Amino acid sequence: NLAAERRHLNDQARSTLHLRQSSSEQCRAYGYLLSYMWADDVSVREVLGIHKGSIGNWMRCSNILNYSVNVTSVLPYHLSLTSGGYQALVYRFTRTYSNNLTFATVKGGGHTAPEYRPKECLAMLDRWMSGSPL
Repeated sequence: NLAAERRHLNDQARSTLHLRQSSSEQCRAYGYLLSYMWADDVSVREVLGIHKGSIGNWMRCSNILNYSVNVTSVLPYHLSLTSGGYQALVYRFTRTYSNNLTFATVKGGGHTAPEYRPKECLAMLDRWMSGSPL
């Protein structure tokens, strides 16, 4: 039962962080801990097709990045997508360009705006998806 598993995960995280039930969802570390617990769960790894022993524990952030290509600009990718009729939203500052390309800023969002400003990001995305001004 998915609801029971989620409840167990929440209880386990609260216990590990020594948090009261009302404060745990407001703590950023709580979300990080949940991601580790979820990603390292045996049943989750099984569903994702991760074979036991094939990789180590999941890491939220890693300094081990084995890139084979260094992308210096994503503009060609945006141009390719928008020229094909797709809309593109890059949040940094609000400005609309040709081919359905829009740049928008989420003030105070940092480099992971949905994490630090989730309500504002959702509002921006909702307005953008509906064609409303950002």
